[in-house]
Order: sequence, then structure tokens, then C-alpha cells
Amino acid sequence: MKKLTMILSLMVVFFMMVTPAVKADTLYLNGVNSQIDLTGKVYIDPYLGGDNPAAKGYIFCVDPMHDSYLNTHWTVNVTVLDTNTSLANTYLGDSGRVQYEEMAYLILYNMANWGNASQLIQNQDIQAAIWYIANPGTNGNGYGQNNSWVTFAANNYTSGNYSNVLILTSPIGTSPNQEFMEFVPEPATILLLGFGLIGLAGIRRKFKG
Repeated sequence: MKKLTMILSLMVVFFMMVTPAVKADTLYLNGVNSQIDLTGKVYIDPYLGGDNPAAKGYIFCVDPMHDSYLNTHWTVNVTVLDTNTSLANTYLGDSGRVQYEEMAYLILYNMANWGNASQLIQNQDIQAAIWYIANPGTNGNGYGQNNSWVTFAANNYTSGNYSNVLILTSPIGTSPNQEFMEFVPEPATILLLGFGLIGLAGIRRKFKG
């Protein structure tokens, strides 16, 4: 019985870690954090939602070119931002890998401050930088010009270090079709969870004996 429990626990961990690099899923946009940017009409990160109905995590807008609406859901392509996965299903494609990494870096860098009213100005500036990085050709639809966070991201991000970042992309031509990022636990965290489950199984067996 002990061996069977261990095998089953390891199988759960394995299948949690080995997820498809690119898949289709449903994105639910459930709400916003009530902060708006300096234009007075565009919400800044994080948004409330996820890629399943029960998700309560944060999603981050990396697309100033399109619009989406609260309390809606739509099909997205889910792409892992790592060094081995093609970004063909994303809006920026493989040529935009550095842009996605810089945006992911800024989101992670500011993770402790998103949604914090006392950090509103910094949140606005970093959101503007993210949108500028996503679409510098048109100045991110008016966001991010002369923004020091754009330079900060370029100088400090680390390439190939974002396997816990998912890019959620609506197929071109669909509506809504805005692109978001979502963050998942690191594989090491999942592995620790698996070992914890194994340990609990061992404790349960000890007390039963």
C-alpha cells in the first residue's frame, strides 16, 4: 500500500509538471482591481480572472492594441514563455520573445505592489512601460513614452527564465481578442507539494498502524 501511494503521488506530480507547451483554453475576465491609468479610463494590472471558471488569480494585460470586456470569456491559445516553445500563436511571434520576457520581468518585479493604492503611480508607470514594450511602433497607443521602466526592463531582465509564465492569446480575428499573461507555480514548488503529499501519506499509514 505504501508503494502504491508513493507511485500515485509521483504520477500526480509528473502530470502536473509535464503540461503542453501550447494548448487551447478558455480565459475568464472576472474583474479589475479598481485602479485606472492616467487617462482616467483604462484599468491597470492586475485583472481578476484565469483560464478556468474557478480561477481567482491575477492576469496581466500585455496588449494595448485591442479591447476586452469584464464578465466575458473567450478561447485563447496558451503558450509557455520558455526557450524551447514556439511563440507562433502569440501576437508578437518568435521575433517578440525579448519583448515578452521584458514585460514578464516588469510584472514579476512589481508583483508585491500591483493593486496597492499606495503604489498607484508606480503601477501606472510600469503598466505604461509594458504597453509601450508591447507596441513601441505606435508608442503603445499613447502609453510609455520616455518611461524609465522601459529602460529598466531592457537592462535588467534575464533571458530564458520565464517557464512559469503563460501567454494567453486570442486567435486573430476573434472578439474580444486581447492578450494577457498569467503566472503558474514553479516546477520546484509543485515538486515540493508532491513530496508533501507523499509525507502525509506516510504519516497517515503510521497512525493507522
